Amino acid sequence: MALEAKGCIAIVEAVIYALLLAIALFTMMKSGFHGFGRGWITFSIFMSIRIASDIITIIEETKSEVSTGLIIAALVLSSIGLSPLVSVGFQVANKLTMSIHGTELPAHIKKLTRIVHILLIVSMGLSIGAASDLTSDKSSEISNGVTLLKASTCLITAAIALLGLLALIHMDAVNMIGTSKNSLIARRSELALIGVLPFYIMRTIYSTASAFTLGSDGIITSHPSPWNFFEGSWRIYLVLAVIPQIIISTIYIFMLAVTDFHIDITPKDYEMERGPESQLC
Repeated sequence: MALEAKGCIAIVEAVIYALLLAIALFTMMKSGFHGFGRGWITFSIFMSIRIASDIITIIEETKSEVSTGLIIAALVLSSIGLSPLVSVGFQVANKLTMSIHGTELPAHIKKLTRIVHILLIVSMGLSIGAASDLTSDKSSEISNGVTLLKASTCLITAAIALLGLLALIHMDAVNMIGTSKNSLIARRSELALIGVLPFYIMRTIYSTASAFTLGSDGIITSHPSPWNFFEGSWRIYLVLAVIPQIIISTIYIFMLAVTDFHIDITPKDYEMERGPESQLC
């Protein structure tokens, strides 16, 4: 069978992520983990998930009959794929915090990061459970799948909201840093986070609308919503799901490739200039 619009989108998307993954691997081989450590691994996992999801979408569209297994696999990969991308954002935010404070990550930020990682792991688990239920023939299981997908989407939305809050909180502090190596890390990290926030929001809008417009007949339906992941509008899917993720990935990969994330653990000159009463907690 000839590929439809989403199959063609999947081909282009897979090529783009393959190129980004190649750049990431080249950068890691050239300069090690470059101070970003686990972030490189998480980012590589995200891009690999996207490539796998695109390949499955292409295979599914070339088949004459609908394959439940392929649909479940594509839905799982699509649902859990956003979690690693959000995790990369928090790791950039952690480097931003460390470069501002000039110390190891503060205890309260460590706790927040752990909470977010738990949210993302739970979200992935809910998505996997939802994918299986949404393709069931039983209405009770479909209803349960819709509920799980909604819960997963809410957790991802909460994590992105926290990421945006961290970026906004640090804006003033970044502007007060001098010209040290840490200031370069902080400014690039802050610029990247502020730059990706609108696209995280766009992606969240798609995920939320897709989850909350699902009917009682699940993913495979004769009357799909325009937001339906499989049978909805490819234009909405392209503008609010595919393009935002590619832009976020491109911003991160460029920032990570040109920035040395080795933080100098030294006293902060800007804090001494501002006085303790104006420091961030």
